[in-house]
Amino acid sequence: MATQYFLMSMQHDQEKPEDFGLASTDLPDLYKLSKDGSRWVSRKLFDFGWGEENGFCRIPVPGFDDLIQIALESDDWQNKYGAAAILLKDYPEQLLAKCETLLRSSDTAKPYAGFFKDLQLNKPINRSEILGKSLTQVMADYAHWKKLAERINELIG
Repeated sequence: MATQYFLMSMQHDQEKPEDFGLASTDLPDLYKLSKDGSRWVSRKLFDFGWGEENGFCRIPVPGFDDLIQIALESDDWQNKYGAAAILLKDYPEQLLAKCETLLRSSDTAKPYAGFFKDLQLNKPINRSEILGKSLTQVMADYAHWKKLAERINELIG
């Protein structure tokens, strides 16, 4: 059985740690999964269109490259969309660069079409951090994301 990295609700059907099978620990905001003793932290995860889902991340949270692999290869929807949420929120600049690299050739980009669509990267919105940036920088970031979305839309038809 593959490692479970994320636990998340669907349409906000779970809210409390107990709903996910987690128990409190002596440390605040740290939970334990009783069946294997793994440690988890609360985190808002993927937004399917009705708001960010309630969820938990296994500690340690995977890094960028591992999150890419999980989002690309996992058959578990919680892992796939949990990884996608962390990529979009915590690594927008690295994700943009990775996607631009993957899209350099339409032949090599085709296997990633589902990944792009799962992350909703075909929508032209600015996913980059905006705090502390000038309007010019924010607009430049948006232009990059818009161009990426256009390329993805061409790819997925």
